[in-house]
Amino acid sequence: MNYTNYFSIVLKRFERYYTVTPNVSYGGILFDSDAVFSVHEDQTVLFKENVMDYSNSIEHCLFKYEPELSVDGVRSIVENFPVFSRELTNPSRYHKCTVIKVILVTDGFTSPQDEQFCTRMTKKFYFSKVHAFYLHGWTEGYLYIEDISHNNEYKNRRAGKSSYRI
Repeated sequence: MNYTNYFSIVLKRFERYYTVTPNVSYGGILFDSDAVFSVHEDQTVLFKENVMDYSNSIEHCLFKYEPELSVDGVRSIVENFPVFSRELTNPSRYHKCTVIKVILVTDGFTSPQDEQFCTRMTKKFYFSKVHAFYLHGWTEGYLYIEDISHNNEYKNRRAGKSSYRI
C-alpha cells in the first residue's frame, strides 16, 4: 500500500466526524493534515433549560508522511510537543481537555538501528500538561508511527486500543 491510498482511506473515515484541514504548520513543522474533533458538554443542575456550566474537549490528529523515517525526525516531533500544546490548546475555565495525536506515516526506516530506537522512543513517550491545577483543563499528547510497507504500527503504551492501521 502506498501513502496516497492510505491517506485517502483515512480521510474517508475521518470526514464523517472530524473537521479536516490539509497542509497545516505547527511549531515550524508542516503536517499533511489536521483532523479536529470537538465536543461541547453541558452540565445542568435542575432542568435542561438551566445550563449552569459547560466544558469543551478537543482532539487533534496531525498526519505527516516521511518516506524514510530517522531518529532525528522522531526526535524533532517529540521535542516540539510543548510548542504544539501552546499552539493548539486554549486553556480557560471552560476547557476540559485537549488531546494531540501525531501520526507519522512512513515507508520504512533509514536503518534497523533507527527502527529499534524510534520504536523504543515512541513506546516510552507520553506528554501531559496541566493548566492551573486542572481548573483550566489538561493537555495530552500521543505519538504513532505507521509503517505502511511492512504493515506495522508503533504507539505509546498509554494510547490503549486506538489504532490508525488500515
